[in-house]
Amino acid sequence: MNNKPVLLVIYGLSAICLIIGSIIGFKSCLPTPPPPPNAETLPTQTPSLTYSYRYLLIGTDTANPLTARLKSTWLITYIPSQDQIWLNSLYPTSPDSPLAQESSELPKVFLLDSNKEVSAEFLDALPENVYPFETYFVIDDSGFARLIDILGGLPKGEEILPGVRVIGNLTPPWVDLLQAWIDQQSLFQSICEHFNNTSIAKPVHSAEEIANHISLFYYPPIDQEKTWFILNMLVENLYWGRLTCSFVYPLPIPTSNPH
Repeated sequence: MNNKPVLLVIYGLSAICLIIGSIIGFKSCLPTPPPPPNAETLPTQTPSLTYSYRYLLIGTDTANPLTARLKSTWLITYIPSQDQIWLNSLYPTSPDSPLAQESSELPKVFLLDSNKEVSAEFLDALPENVYPFETYFVIDDSGFARLIDILGGLPKGEEILPGVRVIGNLTPPWVDLLQAWIDQQSLFQSICEHFNNTSIAKPVHSAEEIANHISLFYYPPIDQEKTWFILNMLVENLYWGRLTCSFVYPLPIPTSNPH
């Protein structure tokens, strides 16, 4: 599916909105959202929208393989047919979580190699029911700060905070594990609420553009075309405020999807 003409039109509208918005406000300038993707409008041999797609998001303090420390590991499950995103924190977790013991082992075996791939020991230490997932992504603090900036910042009261301040306010898990877990849940909740507020103008980018801009590393999935198709759909639906985010436990049982 070639979305370049559509993206160019949206980028143009967004640019005009940024200019006019400073004078008359953003809400009246927002373009009409396109209809959500459905099975009838998709080309042949595209991923099914009735399945769930699972991704592992791994956060570190730095991208330097010699010094990188694990800050977070989240399982993100996207269910297109239900417009749902399920978020599961594998690390950090609360002390009374059934995952607490397995979770405590993850930072001990976490390593990045020179290609920014995580160690086999780390993947082996993940809870068994995390598998299967499509692929994993590694993002460091500076990349996450750029991600927040590319999304337009996050509101705190009447102020819009840039990414560096948002990330700077997060408690590292090696300082306070419980507070780190609380902070990270609050961060993801703020991102979801920000996008569900459709009266706020937000920049439009494809999943690939975001990944390149923030230097996001991802382990090559089995089917890259399918993975980027699904992620682009996720980003588009998140942008238009169509998705509901839920923090769930226990880990969801994956709906088997063919590769």
